[in-house]
Amino acid sequence: MSGLYIVIEIKIPDFDHYVSGRVLSRVEPVLHAVAQHQNVKPLMEFFSQNPEATLEILRSEGVPVKKQKPKILPEQWFEAKEGLATVQTLLKWVTENPERIKNHEALITELKDFKRVLERAQAAGVRWHLDVDY
Repeated sequence: MSGLYIVIEIKIPDFDHYVSGRVLSRVEPVLHAVAQHQNVKPLMEFFSQNPEATLEILRSEGVPVKKQKPKILPEQWFEAKEGLATVQTLLKWVTENPERIKNHEALITELKDFKRVLERAQAAGVRWHLDVDY
């Protein structure tokens, strides 16, 4: 996995929701443990994907999907408020424990970008999910 990014259900006019989650993807196992310890939903529990995108990834990996289509979950959407609680908790933890994360400055920047997007999505009433750039 080379990056985590936010997918929003409905485009928000005049708002670029792109975020680079490359550092987030590298430290996700640590952040997963932190989220669990802080009693918030870990980021990867917000993961979902468009079923067609999932099929395309399977095809690119050489999995034969034409004759026998695998069972793929439908795309799921989450309230921005819930993701915001996780991101704010992780941001606070990383800020207070910079020595525990290599390249913590870049991680803080990415978490702030996620926070900005989720705050805007919440204000607009738009749901979201996390996706992975392979």
